Amino acid sequence: MNYNKIREHYLKSDVANEIIEYSRDRWIGIHCMERDEKGKQIFHRYINKVPIQINSINDLRYIFEVFSDCRPRTFYASINKYHSISDKDNLYLLDNIYAVSPVWDIDNRIEYWRATVEAAKSIVDILRDYRIKYGLFIKWSGEGAHIHLHENIFSNDVRKNIRPLDIAYSVVEYIMRKAMDSIDRIRREYNIDTIKVENKVDISRVFTVPLSLHRELDRVAVCVKPDKLNIFDISWTEPSNYRHDTRWREYKVGEGDDLAYKAYEAVGGYPYRIRRRRKTKPVDSMIKRWLNEGEL
Repeated sequence: MNYNKIREHYLKSDVANEIIEYSRDRWIGIHCMERDEKGKQIFHRYINKVPIQINSINDLRYIFEVFSDCRPRTFYASINKYHSISDKDNLYLLDNIYAVSPVWDIDNRIEYWRATVEAAKSIVDILRDYRIKYGLFIKWSGEGAHIHLHENIFSNDVRKNIRPLDIAYSVVEYIMRKAMDSIDRIRREYNIDTIKVENKVDISRVFTVPLSLHRELDRVAVCVKPDKLNIFDISWTEPSNYRHDTRWREYKVGEGDDLAYKAYEAVGGYPYRIRRRRKTKPVDSMIKRWLNEGEL
């Protein structure tokens, strides 16, 4: 897919509007077509040392202007939603994070996409057992899929008692453990060992935004609601004729509260130490490591 087509894709009104709404209060990352001296695609999170945000179509146009030499291809957004993004040091403060999106990462190869759909169904079925209905959607990620819970299904009362990062980590881990038998069954039924479900929730995690292009495959990150999983086809992700469900916005405040309490009691919070001031690896260094390991 040539760069002019890529730029046209992102500046279409329907694509831009989806990205803008999803990206609100999130820290943005951009994968470019150009590669560094090690052959890795260039990854940007700052413009003039300021964390990248997308709040308008003009922000998107500006990104393509500033990084025109690198040729932006794929857009990511943090699972964290922040009170303030303008100062990069604040991005490391838990008190600056007001919500975190729980996301299950289903990794697979695109030729086994039907197995990926079955894995998504198994997680959705478990979530339904906990009365999660509205604030749930599946996003195709190129080779696999991401299952998202809308961060607003957790009430302010829950967030006052449990930090948002702890909610997201424990919910993903709790449901993932319950899904492992189903994932093993899918591996046997499809005779594959490529599929895996992982909890990648951490303070620095990013995932592709809705309607982003994959960093290598010519596939669109379309969203699918659970009631359409049975008819999903991989052709829905084709850039020339993608099929995307805008209902990813839906949620019901409080529908995730019971799950949050049960998961936190069973799993506990985010297991890694987080400092109030940065004395660990910068976020962008951590993301570069994930890119090198093929985790994004």
